[in-house]
Amino acid sequence: MGAKLGRNDPCHCGSGKKYKQCHQRGDETRAREERELKTIGQWVAFQVAGLESNLPDEVVDAAGDDAPFRQVALFDRPAPGPQAHIALAAADEAEAEVKTLATAFSESHVSVHECVDCKRGRGVRLKDRLTGEERMVWDPELGSEVEPLEVVLGRVVMVGDRAVMSPEYEKVYFRGRKKAVADLEALVTEAAGADPAARRAWLKANGTAVVERVRAARPAQ
Repeated sequence: MGAKLGRNDPCHCGSGKKYKQCHQRGDETRAREERELKTIGQWVAFQVAGLESNLPDEVVDAAGDDAPFRQVALFDRPAPGPQAHIALAAADEAEAEVKTLATAFSESHVSVHECVDCKRGRGVRLKDRLTGEERMVWDPELGSEVEPLEVVLGRVVMVGDRAVMSPEYEKVYFRGRKKAVADLEALVTEAAGADPAARRAWLKANGTAVVERVRAARPAQ
């Protein structure tokens, strides 16, 4: 929101009302909640929720409540405007860190990540099974929830030089997940070859297919 607004200044939202009569209370509540966050993962979840709250209703409704599909709809669907819908919401935010976060999400992709190492209560090293990239995610909550060899469906987002697992991820629990991941690897290789950049671009454009493949591999209940 740029420079600090006085109570009697026009509100930053453009309503024409004084700040004290419009967004001041909500802004102060949000700032207080943000100060209480303890990890970068919590900060990312908090900021993304704030960005989503500014999106048009039709975009949010189309995204639905299913977490991985919701991420594809919000961050990967190309039109209108910027590649990621989330960037539309960030366009009106003055804080550079929020714009940086929106850009980071627009450059990420949904994938299947295997935990190759766990620092209990500190973080995990994740390998993107579809691009081969490995990143250390320093997040105490993730380090307490994900065990070595477990696989999660979600997106790792680079916020500056730090890797963060997007908060809307899910574990791939079902038996046969090794075959499901191998089938996905074969699909990406056939479509995009071995070049990591080409594979990332394919995943960015086909996030829904990735989620659907993982879901289809689940055994019938």
